[in-house]
Amino acid sequence: MAGWRCLYMAGAVVRHHRGVSLDAGSPKRIFLIERNRVLLAAKLFPWSLLLMNPYYFSLRLASGVLAAAGEKGEMARFPGFANKLRLAWTILRADLAALRLLPRMLRKRRKMRSIAKLTPAQIRRLIPQNRIPVRALVEKSN
Repeated sequence: MAGWRCLYMAGAVVRHHRGVSLDAGSPKRIFLIERNRVLLAAKLFPWSLLLMNPYYFSLRLASGVLAAAGEKGEMARFPGFANKLRLAWTILRADLAALRLLPRMLRKRRKMRSIAKLTPAQIRRLIPQNRIPVRALVEKSN
């Protein structure tokens, strides 16, 4: 948003150890990821993309359910029906927690817009161009 350029370095190696501070199968980890996903979108995404968020959220949930049926993705870390229900409850609680923090995030959004060099239209074009397909996320989560 600030207009900085990013460089792609093909030879760079990044090692990200998922779940080092919180176990990969931890409901707390899922709670934080989901809550922060909503807050990040509220802070940075143009309104036109935010209005599409329910569609993308539904697509992501449907993909997660299908992946769970094949024991793939995040839901595979929560074996059994009871654990999958617990995971769904965790996601719902995280979304409600994000809604409670939304007024604070909208204030941060105004500050971000004041330093932004990119217009909402430019951001709207960047996000779909650089998105990771849901299928890739589901397959890579294990």
